[in-house]
Amino acid sequence: MTRKMETILIGTSLTEASDAVVRGGMKLARGSGAKAYLVHAYAPPMTYSGSPFLPEVPMGEVLKAERAGLQRKLDGQIERLGIDRSELAGVHLDAGPAHRLLIETAQRLKADLLVVGAAEAPRLARVFGSTADRVVRKAGCPVLVVRGDFAVPPRRVLLPVDLSPLAADAFELGLGLLAQLGSPQGGLERVPELEVFFVIAESEHSAVSTEPAPEARALAEQEL
Repeated sequence: MTRKMETILIGTSLTEASDAVVRGGMKLARGSGAKAYLVHAYAPPMTYSGSPFLPEVPMGEVLKAERAGLQRKLDGQIERLGIDRSELAGVHLDAGPAHRLLIETAQRLKADLLVVGAAEAPRLARVFGSTADRVVRKAGCPVLVVRGDFAVPPRRVLLPVDLSPLAADAFELGLGLLAQLGSPQGGLERVPELEVFFVIAESEHSAVSTEPAPEARALAEQEL
């Protein structure tokens, strides 16, 4: 990451399950001095025309009530997490698929980082795919997937690599992100413990041993 991180977009479901995501994103924004935006996508209410059991209510009123209810939930989450309104550069509540809204909003704001949560319903995510899966695959900016609370700056960081140019770019991006966390001046208050992790392909293994051949290990260490 060659330039300073200035804009962080944080996706929220407005539930307590997403509190850790918002809390983590705000920690990153405070640590790096970046602007923080909260984004929530919702499905528009369904209507069933011609039903004799539902009163005729203008669709505009239904949408207005829906949005007002979501705004109250968002206000409740902000209060629950002790976020000062002055810390937020903006809040976005829009109807549509969550992954699409997050990606499009990140593009419009030129976000430097998009923070999303792991699937709140893992079983459903395995069947239909999760918002995080789609965002990671399609977003044009770096994406941080949050699972539970985490420390900022982190105490220990694992950096998996495959020795490819793409992995080198990700490695450099991760180190750049770490360098911006900590004090308001951008320096780390404590240096994280870093460990690089590389797995030697099975084709490099000895046929009679589960351990990599000495030559394969030496070559991988040299390349690393």
